[in-house]
Amino acid sequence: MTVLTKVRVPRDQSVVAAVRAIAATTAPFNVVASGRAGFGHEGTVQVTTVEMSDPLRRLHLRLLDDVRRAGADPVQLAYNGDGYRPHVSDTRDGQLISPGERLALTTLAILDCSRPTRRLADKVALSGTA
Repeated sequence: MTVLTKVRVPRDQSVVAAVRAIAATTAPFNVVASGRAGFGHEGTVQVTTVEMSDPLRRLHLRLLDDVRRAGADPVQLAYNGDGYRPHVSDTRDGQLISPGERLALTTLAILDCSRPTRRLADKVALSGTA
């Protein structure tokens, strides 16, 4: 699930450290899939949208604020804050999330999108308490 849209990050580990600090103080929580949509240029990226909830909004805004303080630069600021639309991108293997399905958000992953093939740069469990 996309909790924060693409950002440019400095070469040091400051953004990774910020994400880890947030994960350490955030408890896992559930979200609910709400529908289907086309994102991206001309709506060609198929996604399942996710209902906004207070915990999800807080997590998104905290990530946005803290990674910006750590030196990250959002690529498209309009898709953050009030413009943030939580979603799960369709996978190449055809597995879809169905509207109404509950999803457990338990881990934050940082994807390196600077190359043609995305790679997992880091992942950390949400380990805070409610």
